[in-house]
Amino acid sequence: MKINHFLLMIFLMGCALFVVGQLYVPISLNSNISTQFNVTASESMLVSSVFGLSYAAGFLVLGSLSDKYGRRTVLVSGLSILALMTFVISLSSSFTFLLIARAFQGFVASSFPPAALSLVSETLECNKRPLGISLISLSFLASAPVIQLLSTWLDINFCKVMLLLVPIYLVGALGIFSFAPKTLSNLKKEKFVLRTQFFLLLKDSNILVSWFVATTVLFSFVAFHSGMQSLGKNLNVNLQYLRFAGLPTLLFVFWASSLIRKFGAFKTTLIGLVITILAFVIGLFNNSLNLLIASAVLTAGVSITTPSLIASISGRSSMQNRGLSLAIYSFMLFFGASVAPISSQYFAQFGLVILNIVPISYILIGFIIIYMAKKSDYKKISYHEA
Repeated sequence: MKINHFLLMIFLMGCALFVVGQLYVPISLNSNISTQFNVTASESMLVSSVFGLSYAAGFLVLGSLSDKYGRRTVLVSGLSILALMTFVISLSSSFTFLLIARAFQGFVASSFPPAALSLVSETLECNKRPLGISLISLSFLASAPVIQLLSTWLDINFCKVMLLLVPIYLVGALGIFSFAPKTLSNLKKEKFVLRTQFFLLLKDSNILVSWFVATTVLFSFVAFHSGMQSLGKNLNVNLQYLRFAGLPTLLFVFWASSLIRKFGAFKTTLIGLVITILAFVIGLFNNSLNLLIASAVLTAGVSITTPSLIASISGRSSMQNRGLSLAIYSFMLFFGASVAPISSQYFAQFGLVILNIVPISYILIGFIIIYMAKKSDYKKISYHEA
């Protein structure tokens, strides 16, 4: 990997960790927010929910901007505005103002993932792209445990955490401005027509399948952990240990890049889904060892499936619509994550077995659909250079 590509990846990974991490900061500081703004614990959870909803919606609105104006322009501008919005949030004196500011923050933050993934798919050498995608995926997935642990370790209030993140976003914007290619795309603005590019994507059945399967990825991950949280004392395991158990298997994203190069995105996605299903089967049995293993195996499955889906979508889309295709993927991914807590909260009342059978069934549907897709078209990635 070239030195400028290496440095670019460092900045992209760091930004990915702290941008997506905004989803998880309020979770570890829930009681702190409740005390600081004099609201109930359930009301303080809105700080995370409002950001998440705006973040998901923003993918559909802002996701295609980098196709029209360029990856570097959107990334640098987005991170700069995100720094400004994060600073504004650090000054929040009322809960209503905080929620409104978080909505704008989530919307702006959504500009990062599609543009970053598109930049990696178009900048790195063909044989390095699966690794690049895996590294970005690692940062996205690691943001949940890492940011929650960091927020707890800092032991400061929510607004002060926001203030600490401002320089991180500014440094990230400067780094991407310095190392991202200046003239990656030769597209002319007048050639970009959103409707045309969207309908071109709809003609590719394998991209449609990948979008659907994306909903199962974070759905399974969030459903497992929120479900375990709902069952609480009925489980024979420490929930904190359960979260830590999945940290080492995040490194399976590196195995994913090797699998993609060797077998293609199609088979790698199937492998990831099978491992994810296996995790829930192991989790059917309520004992400490089984649940810890299930957590580790689940993280491994998600770590393999995520980069393989991204690789497939990136490889099958063109430079004109890659940002849009990955924006829709990101929306579907976080749509699944948004539905999962509601699902797990409801099914937890029926016990551990039913709680795990629901995601198993959903993932099986995705597995069957993706297996029935035209394997001849889906097997190998073909990154577009035009």
